[in-house]
Amino acid sequence: MHQRSRTRRRRALWSGVSFVVVLVLVFGSLFGYYRHVSDERASESASRALVQYSGDQADGDPVLSAQLALAAYRASHTSEARDALLRAYLADNFSDRV
Repeated sequence: MHQRSRTRRRRALWSGVSFVVVLVLVFGSLFGYYRHVSDERASESASRALVQYSGDQADGDPVLSAQLALAAYRASHTSEARDALLRAYLADNFSDRV
């Protein structure tokens, strides 16, 4: 009788420990995933802000505009950043020929 209760307690302990380990693994994975998603969103947001600033500087300082477009593209490869970089390239490319 004493042996059975000890076995039950041992099984309950191992079940509890296993459950805690599984919870730690699940929550650790979720934390890592959401951290990655958060970092991506922050990079995209920074890229879009740099694109906006690049567009604001296009007429006054085309070199700064191109640098900002490049920084935006390096922050995150968004379509807006690519378009700003291409606009800066085309503006510079045609200004040499006029």
